[in-house]
Amino acid sequence: MKHSDQGVGVLVGNFMRVPFTPFAIFSNLRGSKALTFHQRLFSSFERIVMTIAVHATLIYHVALQYVCFLVNLFIFILRRFQVWMYQR
Repeated sequence: MKHSDQGVGVLVGNFMRVPFTPFAIFSNLRGSKALTFHQRLFSSFERIVMTIAVHATLIYHVALQYVCFLVNLFIFILRRFQVWMYQR
């Protein structure tokens, strides 16, 4: 379980750092106070995209944990049942 935690952390960290080009370019341009309409639009758009991306990864991670839990529970019950059948 630890490895997947680390993977999601890295994913979210990469989304926060935003290394890929269009976002990085506009982030650098945002340093100047005079924002054009396009830059302002893109900054809000970028924020929305990042929010959706981060939430998607987190939701996917939680769903994955839940599925793993259910599978493990099923295997556990199956093993108990096998032992019970064998002992009868």
